[in-house]
Amino acid sequence: MKKFAPLLLTTLLAATPLLADPFSDADNAFSKAFDQQDQTWDNEVKNQDAAYAAYVDEMDRAWKKYAAEIDNAWGKSNAKKPSKKEWVAYSKDRDQRSSIDFEKGELQVDILLNHGESPESKQVAERIQHEITKVIKQPAQEDKALQVTLPANAATSTTSIYPLKGQLKRHNGETVTNSNAAKFAAEVVKRKPLKRQTIQTPQGEKVMLSVSIHLVPNHLQKRTKPYLKRVHEMAQRYHIPDSLILGIMQTESYFNPMAHSGVPAFGLMQLVPRSGARDAYQYVYKNDKIVSSNYLYNAQNNIELGSAYLKLLQRREMRRITNPQSRMICAIAAYNTGGGNVAKAFIPGSRNIRRASKIINTMSFEQVYQHLRTHLPYEETQNYVQRVRKHMKNFTKLDSIASLE
Repeated sequence: MKKFAPLLLTTLLAATPLLADPFSDADNAFSKAFDQQDQTWDNEVKNQDAAYAAYVDEMDRAWKKYAAEIDNAWGKSNAKKPSKKEWVAYSKDRDQRSSIDFEKGELQVDILLNHGESPESKQVAERIQHEITKVIKQPAQEDKALQVTLPANAATSTTSIYPLKGQLKRHNGETVTNSNAAKFAAEVVKRKPLKRQTIQTPQGEKVMLSVSIHLVPNHLQKRTKPYLKRVHEMAQRYHIPDSLILGIMQTESYFNPMAHSGVPAFGLMQLVPRSGARDAYQYVYKNDKIVSSNYLYNAQNNIELGSAYLKLLQRREMRRITNPQSRMICAIAAYNTGGGNVAKAFIPGSRNIRRASKIINTMSFEQVYQHLRTHLPYEETQNYVQRVRKHMKNFTKLDSIASLE
């Protein structure tokens, strides 16, 4: 019988189905699940990117339409549009406007005279008085023409912004508030001469009347104060100097909470929804969302994401730079122009910050700073690092961590 054992075993194996390998099955199942997860993630990223692109395109169209309306009513040479350091609001009919230059510290009200309307008439005085009162008492809002449809997953927020709060005084030295705004407006109309100017518009010649009002001398400090607590919280959370956050804010917007530039970028720290704001939101909330303009006009949100973005630039892009001061000044430059352009300053034609870091690490902080001032690809950014450093000195007493100096 023994000599037939191998044959019997072979026959039995042939007649018995092979058992499945449990480890192989588990591995295949995990592999399939991961592939499906990767595909889902890729699709989500693609959908997000498409939504971002559509949102930016819609904002661009809205801006062009708004600009065309203003140019048509006031003429290109006399049109004013919202910017980083100037808040501008037009009436629904586009024949009146208020603007605040936060850098100069000046409120200006302009009106276009209606056909046959006399500059000396009571009606004109009332129009100007009403416009001054409105800009003081009503919260600032984005022009309806600039409001676009938001994607379903957009991060949104609301807030009431009074851009002139505490920054105007009556003739008797009393601070202007909502309760005495109308009296202040009446005093302005009575005491201040109106500037008269004939302007050319696509609709023909028009007469523009203007009145300018200076803000209090310490208007910058008045605007800064409400944000100091939030700035300090973020400085502590992200281990960066208070003065860095505040220096960026002053350079970017002069503490104009409604700052809007054509990039488009929004709010105190001028965050771009599709880049810096998106990266910062992911870092803070571990979620990829479109950040709307009204979300960034909210000072609490803006300071949080702006501070997080500054931390990201130092922690990720500039992490190989060993000197903390050099790392910070390079992050400041990157905040304005991107890490690739910082690399170009040290290695012409290269956008590799890793390679550039090796050169930076052989230099002192002052050498790095001066090199950025003269070799960054754009003059705007060369000036930017200088201005931020200068503005940081205004707030060094607030620092919880050492500043650049």
